[in-house]
Amino acid sequence: QIPEGKQVELEYITEGGERDARLLAFLQEHKLVPGTKLQVLDVAPSLGTISLKVGQDKFSLGIEAAKKIRVH
Repeated sequence: QIPEGKQVELEYITEGGERDARLLAFLQEHKLVPGTKLQVLDVAPSLGTISLKVGQDKFSLGIEAAKKIRVH
């Protein structure tokens, strides 16, 4: 629900996300931890992905996985 181009801060990972070891490993790999600032580059519902940028790192995250993190 975040518009493309907006910068947000990761607030927390939901309990469901905390139980998903693969998601946690992916988030750690991309340095997505609470307090991290990230930019939403592109939202592609038809592909089921969101493109994000953290620092110079650009990557895609599945929309279902993105539902397990909260930002503000």
